[in-house]
Amino acid sequence: MCRTKYVVLRTMLGNREICWELWDGKAVVEMTSKEIKSALLKNEPVYGLEIGADGELTLGSDFFTRNIMEHRHVDNFKPMFEDDNKPSTYYIVLGKTEDGQYEMISTRFRRMTFSEEHLKAVFSLGAVSAGMKMEDGKIVIPEIRREDPIEQLKKEFREEEAKKKGAGKEVKKQ
Repeated sequence: MCRTKYVVLRTMLGNREICWELWDGKAVVEMTSKEIKSALLKNEPVYGLEIGADGELTLGSDFFTRNIMEHRHVDNFKPMFEDDNKPSTYYIVLGKTEDGQYEMISTRFRRMTFSEEHLKAVFSLGAVSAGMKMEDGKIVIPEIRREDPIEQLKKEFREEEAKKKGAGKEVKKQ
């Protein structure tokens, strides 16, 4: 079963990429660039990266990814793309809870929830790297496909079968 995965950071050894670390909702998963490309080509949900026109991994526009943290060596984190703002920790918005809080994960894999005001403040500091954007002063989060595609197909198949059985009973009654 494939779970929805969120790219949290990239692990480097000097200038050489070792792997990407992703959060699947329950645990940290490590994947190589090749594995992520393969998953994306199979239409598996991997948020934060996409395959660019050149066939290489780029920041995922569908998940509003602006930057990704790199783990260079012991306790050394830096943004993949340098800018004026250099936070030591990025936050990724995973979704919204039923009570209006925003689910977050940090680049150090700390899970938390933020209120709307707190999230806007952290975003204004440049510490939110993915999972949201601001439009007209409002927080916009992307549509996340959380269900396993195979399970979704099975569900649709069962619904179609139920409709067929229901239609067959109506014909017999007449």
